[in-house]
Amino acid sequence: MDYRQLRYFIAVAEELSFSRAAKRLHVSQPPLSTQIKAMEEELGTRLLARTRRAVELTQAGQLLLEHARRAVSELDLASETVRRAARGEAGMIRVGFTGSVPMLDMFAELFRSFRASYPR
Repeated sequence: MDYRQLRYFIAVAEELSFSRAAKRLHVSQPPLSTQIKAMEEELGTRLLARTRRAVELTQAGQLLLEHARRAVSELDLASETVRRAARGEAGMIRVGFTGSVPMLDMFAELFRSFRASYPR
């Protein structure tokens, strides 16, 4: 399974419709169906019960949905963290100074302001 397949599965599971999921994902329906079928073949079980008029999650599909949502959420978070780091908006800054510096209050205010502007 890959990230795209998990996103596709989540959309179909939430919409309970291949056509609505395809519209939501801005993809055509045949590749969406192909990816879901590939997941089912890889896992060796049906994730969705399909009829001409309805799509329902199987028990295996219900279990996968919970895990897929968490996995996609974690991958999205990791991607955003990396993008922020690349822009210099994430990471750690180390500053050293001595308490004998007469500008201690100014440093404290500077750090508060920085943390408010860049909480991560």
